[in-house]
Amino acid sequence: PAEASSNLARYDGVRYGHRAKMDHGDGITEMYEKTRAEGFGHEVQRRVMVGTYVLSAGFYDAYYNRARKVRTLIKKDFEDVFASGVDTILTPATPSAAFGLNEMAETDPVAMYLNDIFTVTVNLAGLPGIALPTGTSAQGLPLGLQLIGRPWEEAELLSTAYALERSAGFMAKAEKWW
Repeated sequence: PAEASSNLARYDGVRYGHRAKMDHGDGITEMYEKTRAEGFGHEVQRRVMVGTYVLSAGFYDAYYNRARKVRTLIKKDFEDVFASGVDTILTPATPSAAFGLNEMAETDPVAMYLNDIFTVTVNLAGLPGIALPTGTSAQGLPLGLQLIGRPWEEAELLSTAYALERSAGFMAKAEKWW
């Protein structure tokens, strides 16, 4: 969330991103508020707010600096695995099947965050990753696997993903589920 907050700050409607239509007499504060309310969905707004909180003066050391240390440990774990001769790591993309559109965003935001658990570590480590469709759940919702590659080896990762899709039959056109 801290990274999201920091990176999305540039989409303020001044230099980048959507700009809300302004009423005569509105100031810069109103422009920012309207722009972000219109340009970012509820989930993005929620994550930006959590990130802003984490980066605030009183919590920077408590949360952000600790998170940076954990990120270093995560990166080291991946480096050790790849140094041992592993080319690609296969993991679930999410801990459960996808949920329906707008199903969890308002009712269970924690479930939304937990659904990112397997992909966040890849981003923290700065590694290339790709999620592949692998079928559907009993309710007909998408399931997926994630392939994680070595740093700067995106071409090898994409080749591996293509081979996995072909051999496992994942390439069939998915039915529209939404």
